[in-house]
Amino acid sequence: MGRARLAEAAGCRAGRAGARAAPREPPALLLGVALLSHLEGQGHTCMPLQALHTQRSTWLPWPPAGQAALDALWPLLPTQEAQWLSVLAGQPTVREPQQPDHGQPLVLAQHPLRLYLRRHHADEQVVAQHLSLRSQAAQDAPAPSLLRPVLDQLFGAAEGRPLDWQRQACALAVRARLGVITGGPGTGKTYTAARLLATVLATTTEPSRLRIALAAPTGKAAARLKLSIADALLTLPQVTSPTTGETLHMPALVNRLETARTLHAWLGARPDTRQFARHAGDPLAVDVMIVDEASMIHLEMMAALLDALPTQARLVLLGDKDQLASVEAGAVLGDLCQGAEREATAPTPPPGCSKPPARPCPPRCWPRARLSPGPAHRDAARKPPLQRAHWPIGAGRQPGRRRCSHPGADAGRARAGR
Repeated sequence: MGRARLAEAAGCRAGRAGARAAPREPPALLLGVALLSHLEGQGHTCMPLQALHTQRSTWLPWPPAGQAALDALWPLLPTQEAQWLSVLAGQPTVREPQQPDHGQPLVLAQHPLRLYLRRHHADEQVVAQHLSLRSQAAQDAPAPSLLRPVLDQLFGAAEGRPLDWQRQACALAVRARLGVITGGPGTGKTYTAARLLATVLATTTEPSRLRIALAAPTGKAAARLKLSIADALLTLPQVTSPTTGETLHMPALVNRLETARTLHAWLGARPDTRQFARHAGDPLAVDVMIVDEASMIHLEMMAALLDALPTQARLVLLGDKDQLASVEAGAVLGDLCQGAEREATAPTPPPGCSKPPARPCPPRCWPRARLSPGPAHRDAARKPPLQRAHWPIGAGRQPGRRRCSHPGADAGRARAGR
């Protein structure tokens, strides 16, 4: 296979750039671009250059005929990181993150060495920056003395009872600008989200001015979210606000909820471009946004959503990282959940909870609660997780430290076939 065919096989912007520069590009770069494009089609956002050799069958589980063809080309690729650096450094189509961006289609990140398409690297940096900001406590977070009585009204007194995961999720999410509530089918994610809304309304000084948005990746999921939230709100017990002394009127709250919409609709998707109408310069007019089926949100969409949210708005992600996967590259919810598990520190009970959680949340990360499955769904909860083999969100902030899993860092487990 010649150089032009290798670049043509990439079938992407970077591949076309390599084809245009084929006379002076080394064969290793052209083959690397083709493999990177293939991995993007499988849902990966980058290619780890060292793991490509040490765990080839994990990253490239091709059929025998494809493996035979790949065997013939494999000697073109370097086997060590130093060799990759020697091949890629200084190439006009490749830059390192600290170098000026002149439109190079490829980005070479280190610690460990991995190759990105430019847009995936940019999206990952956007998501990492916004998560870092949102991991800080909200300025309007209610004091524990206000939060505990509201949670007691919604969940009952916590003293002397086993840990209530729904209560814990509310206590965590209401105090931050980012909350991740995960669990399998029937574990009460929308039940918890409805109580979270009631908690936010009961602890704010002007509940009538709170702008609430419901969203999901698909129209069907959005409609189901609105119906579930409305039904759950109407079954809540009466809640008296400790800030205003007034009792929340749940039917009025349900009537105030806007129609749930898809993320594309909220962000203002346009048919002629990948750019959205809503962005940091023209943000969404919301105070709280709840997004269901968050496992389906790919990296580019998550970057656009975070960029379009006002700084002080609360974002609550609902979903099960082991269920529906995103169609395009990136599995952000899975990275957030796995990163939270790996970065967990000593148990600390959140405000409003009397016992520490069994899986504590990282103090420098984001509030995240994993809801336990009910009896009817324990078998479903044992299904092996879908693994999306891509690099962690925010990798590079702490060189050499992996926050989330990919096949090369998780006992060689490959993501289930698409």
